[in-house]
Amino acid sequence: MSREDDPLDVLFLPYYDDNPYQRELSTALEERNTTIRTGDHEAPFPILQSIYADRPDVLHLHWAHSLFVMHSKVVTLVLGVRLLFEVMICKTLGIPIVWTVHNTLDHERRHPRIELTVRQLVASRCDALITHGDTARREIVETYDIPIEDASQVAVIPHGNYIGSYPDEISQTEARETLSLPSNATIFLHFGNIRPYKGVDRLVETFGKLDAPESRLLIAGRSPTNADDRAALLEVCDDTDHVETVFGYIPDDEVQHYFAAADAVVLPFERVLTSGSVVLAMSFGRPVVAPRMGCLPDTLAEANDLLYDPANPTGLPRQMRRVCEEATSSIGVKNRKQAARNDWGTVADRTRTVYRAAKNGNQKVAEVVAENTKSEATNVDVAVGKVS
Repeated sequence: MSREDDPLDVLFLPYYDDNPYQRELSTALEERNTTIRTGDHEAPFPILQSIYADRPDVLHLHWAHSLFVMHSKVVTLVLGVRLLFEVMICKTLGIPIVWTVHNTLDHERRHPRIELTVRQLVASRCDALITHGDTARREIVETYDIPIEDASQVAVIPHGNYIGSYPDEISQTEARETLSLPSNATIFLHFGNIRPYKGVDRLVETFGKLDAPESRLLIAGRSPTNADDRAALLEVCDDTDHVETVFGYIPDDEVQHYFAAADAVVLPFERVLTSGSVVLAMSFGRPVVAPRMGCLPDTLAEANDLLYDPANPTGLPRQMRRVCEEATSSIGVKNRKQAARNDWGTVADRTRTVYRAAKNGNQKVAEVVAENTKSEATNVDVAVGKVS
């Protein structure tokens, strides 16, 4: 067995059973001789309690803010100190730390100054960071004040796709019949948990001013947890014609209905670094209307036709009108082809490369991953050809 295939024991923290990203990544890693353990991120000392019984080869952090950012400023500060203490213990024990940075800061920006300070300190003690695009890599290096000489510890591994993660076998006609949507309308879809940073209120207002009576806006996902935000969203939806809402959890076997019914997925983020919702839309072969922000241009690559300048107030309505007036299905085809390049097997291989580099004390993680990526290119192109 080669060193590349040596078994690894990795602790994921935090871990969410209902998160498809972690589910797909952990499954692919386990198929590659990697044992994934998940600790209790709500425990008094989540990292220390997880490593006490069985020390892992690598600690892999994901949404680190959930380990310390709370509503209370004081609690956030105390838990931030706890996280730093646990990280230092890991370093003392010789456990390498890898952190996939999904967001620069918590989307809600509850205590940004405290959070940023803690993130910077955690990043400085990690053996490797993972981002999902070159844009994110540059932003993280700058925002977290990572010295130039340490920037090679920040690797780029694209977000894995969701092709095959959900059923995808019904036609648009069948989907619209199931959801009681008109067969000849232009259907815009916003899918996913509704949170303030996603700009859903603005989307509804923009849709109401489109002057496109044959179009429909379908909003599906969990409604805002804040009562005032929820009431405001319900009011604006009720006051706008042709807005259909399905608030609540969408079972996995029903996800395909919403994407199959849609002509385009609209995600007007107010701020974003990486978006699983964009990858999900691409995996279903749907065009994406979104701001030119964060990793989105990297993720969409050649299928970025419907991105808009977030500083231009006419950007969102202009791109939505394009969907109504032009044939944009070819953009969706390009999206699926682009998504197919990033299968979870490839993502897991590159992630294992990061684990090994961190475990071996290699300071040039980015270069190691980039070199492996070049060697994979031919095989990926062949696989994409089969999918398309």
